[in-house]
Amino acid sequence: MKKTNFMNKLLSVACLATASMFFAACDGTNPMETQNEIQKEIFSSKDATFEKLDADLAQVDFYACKQTYNAKRCKNFYEKYGAYDTPEIANPLYNDEGDTIQVKDSVDYLQENAMLNITLTGFDLLASAEAADTLEVKFMVKSYSETVLANTSMSPILIDTTDVTTWEEKSAGAVSLARGINIIKICPVVTLKKPVGEDDETLSTDEDCVTVEALGQIKANETTAVSSETEFFNIKWDWYLY
Repeated sequence: MKKTNFMNKLLSVACLATASMFFAACDGTNPMETQNEIQKEIFSSKDATFEKLDADLAQVDFYACKQTYNAKRCKNFYEKYGAYDTPEIANPLYNDEGDTIQVKDSVDYLQENAMLNITLTGFDLLASAEAADTLEVKFMVKSYSETVLANTSMSPILIDTTDVTTWEEKSAGAVSLARGINIIKICPVVTLKKPVGEDDETLSTDEDCVTVEALGQIKANETTAVSSETEFFNIKWDWYLY
C-alpha cells in the first residue's frame, strides 16, 4: 500500500512540473489535439483580421467612387459588375441602375470631353456702326444638356485692333466642352471699345448665334464655315470639334 501511495505522489509531482502538453497528458487529453486547437484559434483570429481589412478597403473604394459619382450608382455597379472602378461606371451610355440607355450609334451628346476650335477668317465694320478707338471680337459658347444651360465659356479675343474697319486674316481660339453636352450656341461678341469715361458698345446680339445640335454625331476635325451679315458688321468664321 505504501509503495502504491508513493508512486501516486511521484506521478502527481511529474504532472505539476511539466509543460502544458504534459498537463494535457496527465488529465487524459491528447497533446496533439490540444496543439491543433491552439493553431485553429490562431488562424481563426488571422481570418477575422483579414476579413476586417477587406471590409475596410471596400469602404474606402466605395467612398472614392461616391466622390466621383453617387452612392446609388456605386452600389448598383458593384452588385452587377463586382467592382467600384469597372469601366462601365464611367460610361454615360449606362444609367445609375447599370443598364444601357441607348444604342451607341444613336447618341446625340458628347460621350467624352472635347474642344471646340473657332477661327475668325474675315470681318467688315459697316458705316452704320459708330466709330471707336478699338474693335474687339471674341466668341461666347453656351453649352446645353437637353434644354438646360450647363455652362457658358468665352474664347480668347480674336481681334483687338485700332482704326480698322476691314480685317481679312485668320485668328483662332478654342474652348472646352464637357461630356454629356448635346447642344451648343456659338455667338460672336463684337464690341467697340470707347474712350475712358464712355460705355463700350456691343454690336452683336443673340440673333447672331449659331446653334449646333446632336454634338455626339459630329465627326472630329470636320470644319463648318459660317458667314453672316448684320446691320453693323459682316463676319466670317468656321468651327470644328476635336
